[in-house]
Amino acid sequence: MDEKTALELYTIFRHENSLWLANYREHSQQYFTLVITILAASIAAISQFDTLAPPLMLLVAVGPLVNLFLCQIAVSTCNRSYQVFLEGISIQAKLEPIIGLTDPRNPPTEYQPVLQFSKDEYFLPERWLQSRHFATATKFVEEGMKKGANRLITRTFQVLALINIAIFLGIVVYGLIRLLEDLFPPTMPGFYQ
Repeated sequence: MDEKTALELYTIFRHENSLWLANYREHSQQYFTLVITILAASIAAISQFDTLAPPLMLLVAVGPLVNLFLCQIAVSTCNRSYQVFLEGISIQAKLEPIIGLTDPRNPPTEYQPVLQFSKDEYFLPERWLQSRHFATATKFVEEGMKKGANRLITRTFQVLALINIAIFLGIVVYGLIRLLEDLFPPTMPGFYQ
């Protein structure tokens, strides 16, 4: 591949990668907003439990169940979006040597002024170059999926899923206790208090 074609591809993938990252952020925000809204509605319904009939309490348990499924879908969707983002980075990394971005910078001469960040040996940030120790793009993507923003988002949705499981179980147990109280009223005063 010639340098001009590589530069055109690099420019395209840099632009596409910014779109993929924006897509990742947008998906995670949308799912997070939806999950938090349903969680808030479930908590609001829980605060009204004393006025609800036991069958309605069990109906309120649908909210946390829906949230549990939404959290699983959110993790899958965000993982896929982040995977595409990392795959784009791996393509860029393959193009960078062809267009000369990984070559050492030329030291200043009398005809060329001192470049910005004169102590930097390369055009690319050193952190980018140091992260290129992977033998394959697949390995790079696998390792990248476990780090950074994706790890944070994944953990956030996992914690929200656990919170929803706890709320669901609490609703079911409380609803069953109230149902049993209605079916089998206490025979001794103060038995359930």
